[in-house]
Amino acid sequence: MGTYDLEEQVMKKVFGALAFLSFFYLLGVVGSIEKETMTLGIGAIHMAVSLVCFGLFGKLYGLSESKQRKSR
Repeated sequence: MGTYDLEEQVMKKVFGALAFLSFFYLLGVVGSIEKETMTLGIGAIHMAVSLVCFGLFGKLYGLSESKQRKSR
């Protein structure tokens, strides 16, 4: 049972790192469109893929979970 907790922690760190990287990839694509090194059409596709990856990895990491307060 202890290995399950360790595996869950490792996967959570991996998904967090992938969410971080996909967000910065999104920022890089926006910068390359702004500097006109990438066309808007291709950049829009890259941004859409990156945003979907960020949302997916963020959800797997647990960014969308709300922390509920315990009632007194």
